[in-house]
Amino acid sequence: MKTPAFDPHNTATDLTRTLEILKEDPNLSEQNKKTILRFYEACGAEGLKPIHLLRLLQLLRLTGGSLKKSFDKVTRSDVQKYLA
Repeated sequence: MKTPAFDPHNTATDLTRTLEILKEDPNLSEQNKKTILRFYEACGAEGLKPIHLLRLLQLLRLTGGSLKKSFDKVTRSDVQKYLA
């Protein structure tokens, strides 16, 4: 049996909490929540490390809430304004 990897930063706990927060976030549309969760599952299937998944989820949640648009409707101009 494989021993669990040492997790000094409690990444697994933070990842679980971030997923719960994402699902309850009133600033995100249901479409964006579904998109972020599909992206999370795809990245996990690709073998992305939990610490990277955590950071991506946090960034996508904040970005999706700030843009106030579905990710599939965001334009280049929207992203430029957001990053400016």
